[in-house]
Amino acid sequence: MNTIASPSGEGLKTKSVSILVENGSVRPVAFEKSKFIESFPRGAFTTARTFNQSSIFQFDLHVQRLVDSGRKMMEKETEETEGDGEAKKETESASSIARSNLTPEKLRPLLVRDLRKGLEALGAPMGGEGTVKEDQKKSPSLRANGDIPNGVAEENEKKSEKERETEKTEFQITTILTWKLPEEEHNAKEGIDLVTFIQQMPLFPPTIQVEARRAERTDPSVKDSQWVFDRRKLEEMRAAETNEVLMVNSRLCVTEGLSSNFFAVVRKRGQDGKECGGIEVQTAPDDEVLAGTVRATVFEACEKLGLPVVKRSPRLDEADQWDSCMVTSTSRLCLPVSRLLLPSEEKFNVYLHATGSENGGVGGSQLPSPMNVVDFPDGAVAKSIAEAVKGLVEEESTDLRVAIP
Repeated sequence: MNTIASPSGEGLKTKSVSILVENGSVRPVAFEKSKFIESFPRGAFTTARTFNQSSIFQFDLHVQRLVDSGRKMMEKETEETEGDGEAKKETESASSIARSNLTPEKLRPLLVRDLRKGLEALGAPMGGEGTVKEDQKKSPSLRANGDIPNGVAEENEKKSEKERETEKTEFQITTILTWKLPEEEHNAKEGIDLVTFIQQMPLFPPTIQVEARRAERTDPSVKDSQWVFDRRKLEEMRAAETNEVLMVNSRLCVTEGLSSNFFAVVRKRGQDGKECGGIEVQTAPDDEVLAGTVRATVFEACEKLGLPVVKRSPRLDEADQWDSCMVTSTSRLCLPVSRLLLPSEEKFNVYLHATGSENGGVGGSQLPSPMNVVDFPDGAVAKSIAEAVKGLVEEESTDLRVAIP
């Protein structure tokens, strides 16, 4: 059996291999998502999820994200290419062809084609083109990093149609849009390449543990595959039981997680510091984070529940005012936090200084001490929001079986 590592570090056993679709060509592979991103050139990327296996949550938003991030990266690459020689001309020419074809209208049918093929190859009820062919089963993989375990693809094929339709497995989909594949693999006609990795969705507990670390994205508006490498050190530092790392800026504001958005349910207080009744949901302003697909759904859920949302980054030194908090992402949807871990004040300030904070401190703000662990034993409001989000996911999913390219 292939083992997929969940974000909590626990292995999930699955009877299906992962699938790679490169410019419409389907291959079974045995490596993980991180290895997939390492194996391909840098590009814009997005991570989506299925609903009932054959629908994609907020599909058009993912298409638009690839377009917007890809265009920004192409423009930056052209600007940074030095000189006036052949290299710059080639970069400008390739970028011009790619940009002319990088529109939602042209990208959407290409992505629908690849997702239909990939999901059907994993047993989703798509009813069409995605079956893995005999010669592809025997191929070790598109890249040299992963051999197919003996019998894995065959074992998946033995399942009856009824078994496939009744399984509750959902799939996680990561697509890289690049324009840098080798010439023999490059889609010269459109000037852009789509490489999609599909695997079984990791499973999550009903509540999770998170921890805070000093970190910020260089450009949170761009979904750049380079971020997967940049965040690795922080992922390696986290405790074994920690599901997500929250990034904290020099003002002690929580902006987002390494792979999620963050929300805090805050009890309102008057000028005297005493609770004055009522709560509000706080999250970072739009220009400080990557606007995840589930983030917008949380806004809808809060409106439905009558909860006010304030786009103000929650402060760690006000965590004692939080009723609850939660992280949101494509794979997690909306997960309430049961425990928040904080480095000691001394270690947090040293780490802040090491990453370039002014004056070696925290800009006049201090972490309350001691405050190494904050528990949220109830989290009723966050749980209500999470349930409302689940209900909205179905409404906002596109069925690829009937999607018109």
